[in-house]
Amino acid sequence: MPEGVWGEAHWHVYPWLWLILGIGRAVPQVIAATLIISALLSWRNFTQTLRGFAARSPALSSDSITRLVIHLGCVVALLGWTAIGLGLRPTPLFLVWIWTRLALEIAVTATWVVAALPPSFLLDWYRGAQASFAIGAGAGIGAKVVNHFRATPIEACRAATFKMVATILHLLGQSVVLDFPHAEIGTRSFSVELAPVCSGLDGIAITSLLVGIYLWRYRSELRFPLSLILLPAAMLLAWILNSVRIVLLILIGGWSPTIALNGFHSVAGWLSLSLVGCATIVASFRIPAFRPVASAANVSARSAASFYLVPLIAVIATAMLTKAIHPGFDLLYPARVGVAAAALWYYRRDLTAIWYWPSMMAIAVGVVVFCAWIVIVPSRDAAFDSAFAAGLGSLSITGRVIWMAFRVIGATITVPIAEELAFRGYLMRKLVADDFDSVPIGNFTWLSFLASSILFGAMHSQWIAGTLAGMAFAGAAYCRGKLSDAIAAHAVTNAMLSAYAIATHCWSFWT
Repeated sequence: MPEGVWGEAHWHVYPWLWLILGIGRAVPQVIAATLIISALLSWRNFTQTLRGFAARSPALSSDSITRLVIHLGCVVALLGWTAIGLGLRPTPLFLVWIWTRLALEIAVTATWVVAALPPSFLLDWYRGAQASFAIGAGAGIGAKVVNHFRATPIEACRAATFKMVATILHLLGQSVVLDFPHAEIGTRSFSVELAPVCSGLDGIAITSLLVGIYLWRYRSELRFPLSLILLPAAMLLAWILNSVRIVLLILIGGWSPTIALNGFHSVAGWLSLSLVGCATIVASFRIPAFRPVASAANVSARSAASFYLVPLIAVIATAMLTKAIHPGFDLLYPARVGVAAAALWYYRRDLTAIWYWPSMMAIAVGVVVFCAWIVIVPSRDAAFDSAFAAGLGSLSITGRVIWMAFRVIGATITVPIAEELAFRGYLMRKLVADDFDSVPIGNFTWLSFLASSILFGAMHSQWIAGTLAGMAFAGAAYCRGKLSDAIAAHAVTNAMLSAYAIATHCWSFWT
């Protein structure tokens, strides 16, 4: 595209045209790279298919000449159309020109491939080298991305995110306000500065690390090398969701800047990364191309894992949304309880199967953890207590009673069950063996004991106290080999902390 055709004026009027321009430039390069890399990876299949095709097809036929003539015609049309567009201003005529140019670019690429490699040959080659084509496509896209970011990755990624945000806002019917020198973007009612940290590069890096670890950890359960395509797909999804996050931030800011900046902005990033992780895991096991034929044991293990993990995931996801909608005092806390209760009700039969009446030892552990928590965390958070009291005071008397009732139910019932299922029921045994459901609750290893307790503590604002509490709850489970003892100990601790918070108005102990 000549520089004179694409200027800042076009950006202000038609910001979404970046997608068209990007596709037009990237498609031919990606297709060429895909074919070259696929040929190298499947060289034996490629040469055998080529020999077979050459043996049954003449070197020069009327059909091949026709394909070549069509390709040359498309090239001439593209060159002529590009010359016509020089100097066009942002008018409806420019839109016609850009759409037609995109169609011609795609036609040139398609006819070039068909002229060089006949469709029947491509189909035979693809059937015998599907994995190589998948890797070639991933490598071709990756090479294009690396080439785009080769100079200054952060600035290049920020520029791409800037354009994507403008495109999405325009497609949503918003009047986009752009300030290129200061990297500000938004609408007439609310705009943000797209700082380097918001470029999406951090999310891409975190995603690539976590997905890479996941692929390595479960390499025996996935089909390689085809499953490698999940890595660039997850990275692309992370970048797209980061752009969507910024769009939602701008739209919410037009309605409530407080919610946008103090609530949504603080949790949306982690929520989007969580969605990428979940999508990758679901795709790896749900799409048949990414996995071998699953054994009944693997299917059973995944089914068992859902019982232990889904309730906590539901609680965390709901908490992120409620805090984003109502930062500070969590007015929507009852929604967490409702979602958790629904998840537990769905798995009620599994829950009944693991439930035993708790021992006196478990209750004693809960009391000891409460006392230790009060000693370890003696100071109160005055700012949090003040904000909490103000939020609670804004409710009517009936509203306060209902909200407090849900808060106590959540702390003493749904949260202990969801967290103990995940940390002591699943993680503590998963760190012993992959087939965690075959590991008894009372099976002790230092790795599973310490790692599960530290990760449990990391979920709490007071992580040292949380880690020690996790160790105590694990000890309660080890004593009789019953997960219900850990749940009971946890419930007793939270019930006593709730009573203490209500009696002393030290609401920070309720976090």
